[in-house]
Parts: sequence; C-alpha cells; structure tokens
Amino acid sequence: MAPSGTRARAASSRSSAAQTRTRVASGCAIGSSTAGDATSSRAPLRPAYKQHTAVDDFAGVVVDVEIVTGEEHDTGRFDERLEAIEATPGVTPGRITADRLYGIGRIYAALEDRRIAAVIPPLRAPRRKGAQGFPTERFKFDPHHDVVRCPARRRLTPRNVTKSGQWYRADRHDCARCPLKAQCLPRGAPSRRVHIVTNHAAILRARRKRLAWGKDGHAIYTRHRWRVEGTHGTAKTLHELARAIRRGLENMRMQALLTAIAMNLKKLAAAMMLLLCSIIEIRAVRPNPAAA
Repeated sequence: MAPSGTRARAASSRSSAAQTRTRVASGCAIGSSTAGDATSSRAPLRPAYKQHTAVDDFAGVVVDVEIVTGEEHDTGRFDERLEAIEATPGVTPGRITADRLYGIGRIYAALEDRRIAAVIPPLRAPRRKGAQGFPTERFKFDPHHDVVRCPARRRLTPRNVTKSGQWYRADRHDCARCPLKAQCLPRGAPSRRVHIVTNHAAILRARRKRLAWGKDGHAIYTRHRWRVEGTHGTAKTLHELARAIRRGLENMRMQALLTAIAMNLKKLAAAMMLLLCSIIEIRAVRPNPAAA
C-alpha cells in the first residue's frame, strides 16, 4: 500500500465534453512514490496516474471515471471515454467542450462523425525554433484534389507518408523562378515541402468555427473551465483524491469511483433538500380550506 502522504500532481489535462448539457473533464494526475504500475508523467518526473472524469454540465454529477498511467497522452482515451459517456446516460452528447490540448484533427474528426458540436480552441501548429520559410498556415490544402497550394499559388504534390500525416513537395523548377523564393525556401533547400497532418480538413473547419464564436460560444467555454476545475477541486480537497491511497490501476479506479459516488450522493441529497423545501413553502402559502 502506498503511504498516505503520497503527493498528487496538479491537473495535467482539463477537457470537458458536454451532452446537450453534458461535459467531459479530463483531469488530475495522482502521483505516488510507490505507485505500482504508475508511470512517469511531465517534469518533475515522478510516478503518476491520470484521471479522466465525465461531468454533467447541467446537474454537475459525475457520469464516467477512468484511470490511466501517467505516461499516456491526455487524448489517448478520448474515443473510448466518449463511447462510455454515451452508454451511461443513454444519450449521445450534443456538444463537447475541451481545452486547447484537445484541439487536434483526430478529435474534431471523431466528433464530426458523431455529429457532435465541438467548442474546442484549435491547437496551434507546432513550429520548431529557428525554422525558416513561411509557416504551414500560409499553405492551403485542397483535400478534394490532394494537393497543397503555396502563397504563390504553385502546387505541392503528395510524397512520403508518415504516422501523423503526409509530406507535400513543390517542383524545384517552380521554386527556382518564384518571386517569394527568398522568404519561402529554407536555406539550402531546392524546393519547399510541408507536412499536412491527418484530418487536416477537420482542423481547418474547426478554425473557421472558432473565429465565428459569439457570446454564447465564449460563455460555454468559460463555464467549462469553472465547472471542470470545481469538480477536480472538490474531489481533491474534500474527498482525498489528491493522494493515492493504494497502488495499482484497479485500486486507483476504485478510489476514483468511490469518490465520484460520494460527490454524486451529495448533489442528490442537496437536490432532494431543495425539492423538500419547495414543497414546504408551497404548502405554507396555500390557503387552508378547513380554516375557511
């Protein structure tokens, strides 16, 4: 058994998935100095677990909990947990909210396939330090013809396939006589190439939707933050989820599930109390026929 004083890491990922009124939160990574099958997460390196929790946006109740090792990426179980959320309440989410970390093509494509609205800021395209030439955002991808257009409107054709996408390269003769050659080509490169990630078209659609966010969209995303953080804060400060009581994934799942049950029972008790108070108030103001 892990000592009771094992420290917990702060929330490493915060995502939220909302049904018509449902949201998914992905959250705190719990560390333990003798954490069994826990694995190292972000710096500072220490054995850790990650907890993924689904929270209903309307009632604030927990509808799904999953524990994974600390080395697993935060988005690795997104599809699996989304299916679990659909199965538990028996309703397909109508809207998903999540942090920018979840703004990748695979997530957007999965939500589009299920016809679920996404309120997720797109993740910025990575660009290594010291990179030369125009960034990838200046190139336009045409999925219908499977080509990329450069800022000078020249075509880049598909080349090598990678695990995360595909490289597209321009013809060296086009680059040699291009007026934007000095700005576009990295030093020593005969022609320009760009890497287009899988589901890039879904990312482009998500970027356009992000620019079209109105007051409602911003309000939904703001509520996602305090709803998720409130759930994690309550679990850690009032229900001892900030410490790994026992080691092993199954034991951690049991701890997380018991914590979720306790939080849900408290919300149910509060709702029943409000209902009882409302009934008492209604009866108090209603005229008594016998007195008349």
